[in-house]
Amino acid sequence: MYQNQSSPMRFAFPLGILVAVIGVGSLWISGQIFGPPSTTAAKTLLYYVIPLVTAVVMLVLLGQKKAFDHFGSKLPAVVTLGWYLIVAALTLAGLFYVSIPKDQVVTPALGTIGIYLAVTCTTALFEEILCRGTIQNLLVDRYGTSPAGVWKAIVLSSGIFALIHFANLIDKPYFVLGTLTQVVYTFCLATLIGVIYYLTKDLLVAIVLHAIFNFFGGITDVFIAPTTSAATPADIPLNGMIIQIAIMLPATLLAYRLYRKRLAAA
Repeated sequence: MYQNQSSPMRFAFPLGILVAVIGVGSLWISGQIFGPPSTTAAKTLLYYVIPLVTAVVMLVLLGQKKAFDHFGSKLPAVVTLGWYLIVAALTLAGLFYVSIPKDQVVTPALGTIGIYLAVTCTTALFEEILCRGTIQNLLVDRYGTSPAGVWKAIVLSSGIFALIHFANLIDKPYFVLGTLTQVVYTFCLATLIGVIYYLTKDLLVAIVLHAIFNFFGGITDVFIAPTTSAATPADIPLNGMIIQIAIMLPATLLAYRLYRKRLAAA
């Protein structure tokens, strides 16, 4: 598809970047209107209305409604193909939990868990519609369905997804190592989710996998007591950066091996 260089899809990569910028901008606008998603579950869901509508509108306008053609048809792939991301998220959750000073551990209220669940699910929904449903599909259309073309599309869309996370530095300029870590491991996350989405054509599989990773990857936050200290917020330690990246790097290798294996079997 779209192999002809005269096709407007030759601008798919800069268009993908523009889609990502608009998506991040819609989050910023929503934050200015509704505030951060941290007070109630209802407010959290309201915060994501503008970004979700924006992502769906861009998907439709750019002709990627096919992203919903097989929605929910391949859910077993969440486990059969996405097992490593589940294991990695559980491993990170365990490591984060044991690293919390015992005097800071609290039992979270049910409402806190509900808000956290709302954030993880709506974030995954928004980001997958934006990055897999729209950007990855655009790039696959541009670079074609050859093995090299599809892999290039997955890598580039994963790179765009990862670079979005540099936006964290706007609100947290001190969080340099943490942001770099997130950029690297979200690239690894995206390559594996991207391959799984391409193989299954089921966007719900990508959304569920992303939500599971988000949920367990950050669940320890709800067990940490809120601080009232005026101390300057800290970046993550270097060893924490190395551990997180080491756990996530195999995801990209697994993504490539899974992609090549399925192509060989086709």
